Amino acid sequence: MNAAEKFKHYLESVPKSEYSGTRKQIAKKCYVSNSTISFWISGRVKIPPLAKPIIEEIANRKIFEV
Repeated sequence: MNAAEKFKHYLESVPKSEYSGTRKQIAKKCYVSNSTISFWISGRVKIPPLAKPIIEEIANRKIFEV
């Protein structure tokens, strides 16, 4: 499973009531737009290595472990 699939799987596990806020928080802390988050989910753009620990911090769990 590649990073985009792992990220998508994580976001699908977020409750609907928290989904929008979680995406916004990731975008804000990673200094990217909501469109970039969509590109990460689709795999169109690779998730930068520096963004992965930020996403995991927000998720409060490991997502991108090998």
